[in-house]
Amino acid sequence: MNMKYIARSTAFAVTAAVMTAFAAPAFAQEVPAGYPADYADLIAKAKEEGTVSIYTSTDAAQSQKLQDGFTKKYGIKIAYNDLGTNGTYNQVISEAAAGQTTADVVWSSAMDLQMTLVQDGYASEYASPEAGKLPSWANYKTCSTRRLSSRSA
Repeated sequence: MNMKYIARSTAFAVTAAVMTAFAAPAFAQEVPAGYPADYADLIAKAKEEGTVSIYTSTDAAQSQKLQDGFTKKYGIKIAYNDLGTNGTYNQVISEAAAGQTTADVVWSSAMDLQMTLVQDGYASEYASPEAGKLPSWANYKTCSTRRLSSRSA
């Protein structure tokens, strides 16, 4: 998949989007209830590209069931790159500097580095149709806004 198809996101939203993609109740190019009408187009474009590239600090064995489920459901291969926390961060920065970003999803346990990537503009925004099912504390922007407003009170 191409970065322009994964919209701007926060650190948690990227992970939530990955998890949602694996668990979404769509078959082939059917659009689940509550999803945008153009979701089928996103699936079709992803299938054309054929591979989703993930940079992560998560051991492949820990996410193997997610990977297998995604590939089975969508027929899209996963290029899974376990680079560790610093390696994931540095790979994104290096590729962006060279103008050759290849990761579709950056998924790391190092929230400080994830947040830095988001704050420095290396992430794309994504409004997941599943966002309403997450608790408010799990939404970076809502959580940040609440903390800031409570500090100023």
